[in-house]
Amino acid sequence: MTSAELERGRRPAWPEALPMGDRLRAGARDRWVRMRTELGDGEGRVGMLRRHRVVIAELFGEHSWVTVIAEDWPARDGAAGWTAVHLPEAEPWRPIESEDAGGAGVAADLFVAEVGATTLDDLLGLALDGRALFVLADPERRRLYAPYDLGADVFFVDEGERAAFRARHADWLSLRAGGL
Repeated sequence: MTSAELERGRRPAWPEALPMGDRLRAGARDRWVRMRTELGDGEGRVGMLRRHRVVIAELFGEHSWVTVIAEDWPARDGAAGWTAVHLPEAEPWRPIESEDAGGAGVAADLFVAEVGATTLDDLLGLALDGRALFVLADPERRRLYAPYDLGADVFFVDEGERAAFRARHADWLSLRAGGL
C-alpha cells in the first residue's frame, strides 16, 4: 500500500485522528478497547506474544500481510531511527507534530509498510520492549491494533463489533477506570 492509498482509505473510517494509538483513543472512545497482555501466571514474554497473535489473527483473519503505520521520533527519543532498521521497506507517509513531556513541540514522521508474519513477530517484540510505536491495520482499515509494552489498543469501525470483542475477551481487558 502506498502512502496515498493509506491517506484515501483513512479518512472515511477514521476521520477523528491520524492512526496513532494515543490520538485515536481520544477521538474514538466508543470504538476503542484496551487489551492487556501482562500475565500473572508466569508465562512472561511468550504468553504476552501469544495474546498479541491471538487477537491479531482474530482481527485480521487469514491475510498474509498487514499494514504497519509506524511512528519514528527524533534523536532525543530512544526509538529514533528504528524504522530504517526494522522496516527498511517502509515508505514515508507524513510528518507529524506532537509535544514532549515538557510541552515543547517535537517533529516526527509516520511511515507505512506492508509486512508478513515473520516481520510482524519482530515488530511485536520491539513493542513489548518499548522500542517501537506503530499501528497495524487490516487491508480495509476497518480494524486497527496498536501494541505497546503491556498490551494493545484495539479500534473498531463499529460499536457492535467492539462490544462482541469485549465479551469474547473480558478477562484480557484493562481493569483500570476508563479502560486505560
